Amino acid sequence: MKKDTNAKKANAKKSQTLSSDGKQNVNLESPGVSKALALRIKEDIDEYCVRTYDGGHRWHLGGSLIGEECKRKLWYIFRWVLHEETDGRKQRLFNRGHREEDRFIEWLEGIGFKVWADDLTNNTLWHHPESDSYLLLPNTEEPGDPLCVPINDSHPYRKQHIARAKADGLEFPQYRISAVHGHFGGSLDGIARLPERYGIDEPVLLEFKTNGTGKGFTDLCTQGMPVAKPLHFAQTSTYGNEYKFRYVVYLNICKNDDDLHIEVTKLDHNLGEQMKLKAEQIITSDKAPPKLSENPTFFKCKFCHFSNICHKGAVPERNCRSCTNARPAEGGEWFCQVHNGIIPRDFVPQACDSYKAVTQNV
Repeated sequence: MKKDTNAKKANAKKSQTLSSDGKQNVNLESPGVSKALALRIKEDIDEYCVRTYDGGHRWHLGGSLIGEECKRKLWYIFRWVLHEETDGRKQRLFNRGHREEDRFIEWLEGIGFKVWADDLTNNTLWHHPESDSYLLLPNTEEPGDPLCVPINDSHPYRKQHIARAKADGLEFPQYRISAVHGHFGGSLDGIARLPERYGIDEPVLLEFKTNGTGKGFTDLCTQGMPVAKPLHFAQTSTYGNEYKFRYVVYLNICKNDDDLHIEVTKLDHNLGEQMKLKAEQIITSDKAPPKLSENPTFFKCKFCHFSNICHKGAVPERNCRSCTNARPAEGGEWFCQVHNGIIPRDFVPQACDSYKAVTQNV
């Protein structure tokens, strides 16, 4: 008993040392202190990743999700019924997918592809040499300082300037699709033209994905993307239908060993049109679509984020979009039938006293 008491005192002392206000030095030679400090650093990084990478609810229904089998799940996502909380590890995994895009583009350009990842059709990047800073302005506007230099297509170091501007935190618009009054959309990873030696003389869609080792990646390599990754095929076909691309160059990298799977796949424009109609049906519905299964133990329902709400009647997250009084409006906005007006975007996450959950309509 005395030994346990002493151990508790030692742990308390370590905790007190590690929760110092910065004026005390941590004694890394004390037993367990180094390990405890490392754990605290990891916890702080996890918290940072969640805070920084978790953007919360998406304002629109995304093209990357529209191939999802369960329409009710998509409706719950669109109506902000419940945000899925994630930990630092999952957020790092999600973020890694975004960071891989630059590697994919580097490799493709390295073998002669012409890649357009940023939509600068209506914008011009300007560089101010004196301050070594950047501005991104509409083509109709010019910076007030005459020292600014346009970084246009003919600039010899355009690529390097764009990379530095991004490193400075400047956000570039991506090629996008938008439909259903701005409530359905998605961003293209890129557009490309292949070198002449490949024999495809037309622009193609680029799609970049990551995967872990295991059955998912093995099936992709053996069965192909349309069969093994139907959500990816629905997404790329939706984008292809809007931009009238016939083909997608699809790259998927295994995060465990950097094995690379590449396909040049013909897109299905009919499927893309069906996905847009599906999005319209979900977005304009004031009631949840039917369940994928009435059995809560069905494996796709059992592990679904919305299982407790869908099958057990749990209370949804309270906000304007999960309220029966709100409906989608033009321009990606939301209209309140109680207050008879467009809901300010900064108020949407709050909801008012007239709130009534959309799940009460089920």
